[in-house]
Amino acid sequence: MVGVAGRDGTRDLREAWNRFRATRGRPLESVAVAEVMSMPVRTVHCTDTLWQALTVFVTEELRHLVVVDERDRYAGTVSDRGVALAWPADPVALRLRPVRDVVDACESVTPDCAVDRAAQVMWWRRLEALPVVDGDGTVHGIVTDTDLAGLVAARGTGGELHGL
Repeated sequence: MVGVAGRDGTRDLREAWNRFRATRGRPLESVAVAEVMSMPVRTVHCTDTLWQALTVFVTEELRHLVVVDERDRYAGTVSDRGVALAWPADPVALRLRPVRDVVDACESVTPDCAVDRAAQVMWWRRLEALPVVDGDGTVHGIVTDTDLAGLVAARGTGGELHGL
């Protein structure tokens, strides 16, 4: 079953902007991923169908979902692109095929990881998103390329939010 992990609804752009702006004046190596990650993060279970994942991608306009196992522990990620590539000639098969068939067991970072380190991992591995997971596999959030772009923008514009 599709679920949400996280403590608050910081998907609002203004709230995210304020979190990013609060890091101004500090070097990126002292900014923790927990300060800039998107949360709550949408999760799907590895036994959910690709149809269920596709429904979340479309209705919530997301590009990445974190996949959890039967104990709600981190198991990997799935992207909208991965589901699209798995789309068979018969779309009905999407209702039968489990997410585990297309899960990417990508690297993750801990909430206290420095943002610059997370950005290095994303760049080196060519990732658009990096799950934020603690030592016991609990998912706390996800850092996306959009989060990092927002962080850079908020730190470099004098803190003014233009266009919203």
